Amino acid sequence: MSTRTWLGVAALLGLGIALGSLREFVFINLNYELSAASGQTPWSYAHSAVQRALEGWTVPQMLRLKWVLAMAFVATMGTLTFATGRLLFGRRLDRVIGLGYGLIALLALLLHVAAHWLPFTASAGVKLLHLLQYPMPIVVLVVARFLPGEVKGDGR
Repeated sequence: MSTRTWLGVAALLGLGIALGSLREFVFINLNYELSAASGQTPWSYAHSAVQRALEGWTVPQMLRLKWVLAMAFVATMGTLTFATGRLLFGRRLDRVIGLGYGLIALLALLLHVAAHWLPFTASAGVKLLHLLQYPMPIVVLVVARFLPGEVKGDGR
């Protein structure tokens, strides 16, 4: 595989890591602000810039924002994962990546819904949704490229 391809993969992974860090900052601070707004804590521990940005927002508005941001991060990381798959394997894994993302998202949704009756499933659903919002699938593709028996061509 060419140096140019590996530089592309490194750039996509670096972008994924940077976006994962941004996601972490945004969601931690949004959760701090939600805790204060819902009365769980006496004041907000959120970064002052986040406090200013969310000033006057209601709890339902912040919860909607969380879902919109979660879906945006899933879509962005999915796009980066597809791009990485194309660089490493050509088009061969397009269906596998799409099916994998879809099944993990569906399972996360089912566990979220099931948490109304089985509270212990909530945490698993959140973890699966987080998996799709971070660059872990990109890392899995990079590792898979080195598995024995893999055809080293681009698969086109």
